[in-house]
Amino acid sequence: MMRSRFLLCLMFLFSSLTSLQAYDVEQDIAQIKQVQKEGQGNLAASQAVKQLSQADASALIPILSSFEGANPLAVNWLRGAFETIAAKAIAQNKLPVDQLEKFILDKTQNPRARRLAYETLIKVDPKAEDRLIPGMINDPSVTLRRDAVQRLIDEAKSLEKAGNKEQAQKIYQQALTGATDDDQVKAIVKPLRTLGQKIDLQKHFGFLSDWMIVGPFDNTDKKGYDTVYAPEEKIDFSSALEGKEGKVEWKSVSTEDDYGIFDIAKSISAYKGAVMYCAADFYSPE
Repeated sequence: MMRSRFLLCLMFLFSSLTSLQAYDVEQDIAQIKQVQKEGQGNLAASQAVKQLSQADASALIPILSSFEGANPLAVNWLRGAFETIAAKAIAQNKLPVDQLEKFILDKTQNPRARRLAYETLIKVDPKAEDRLIPGMINDPSVTLRRDAVQRLIDEAKSLEKAGNKEQAQKIYQQALTGATDDDQVKAIVKPLRTLGQKIDLQKHFGFLSDWMIVGPFDNTDKKGYDTVYAPEEKIDFSSALEGKEGKVEWKSVSTEDDYGIFDIAKSISAYKGAVMYCAADFYSPE
């Protein structure tokens, strides 16, 4: 009977300590997320970070989850605590690898938190890169998607170097579907065009290339900033408007530039002290 009581007491004590730690973790995280710029909340946050950094590996996922809604300063504090706990967990072989991988694959989580989880996971499981990154070609996390795109670029380059141009072309095209960073897009488009492919970068980036333009309107002494001209009140492409030098009409302009750039001075005229108005229609499903 006494032994049963002793075990019951131990179980109760362990349960209480676990609940207390969970509470402390949540409390510390909440305190850290209150930190603001110009030193507001720094003292309380630094104390909370010190306490939070003593937690065990069970605090890692709650910390990552708390990145959402946290300001950049708070994220830095939280990251510091996470890295301290993770380092101890790795040294003790107690890193929750399955939970981290699940978190990484959850696209609803904060992108910076997912990246941190990924960088931590590959420290103990380098093969995770081959397992996870290939499926992130269209991931909402910019950095994870970039890694996926780069893998394809490197693969395509190797194929091209080996003389397998047909397969290289397919891989480059696959990489382009996820590429948004300009340096990667250029690294993909150049070889594709060399291989004879026509690439519409305006469409890829979603640039508007067809515009209606009207002007000039008077901007002498920058008066145009405070003056409401006719195009701001109503857009009617068929109407003539009173401009700086008389009646002006809407004209269509377009560009074939990869980045949708057109020079108003070259397209219309090099007016000085003038305001020009441009308008374009675009449709979005949302």
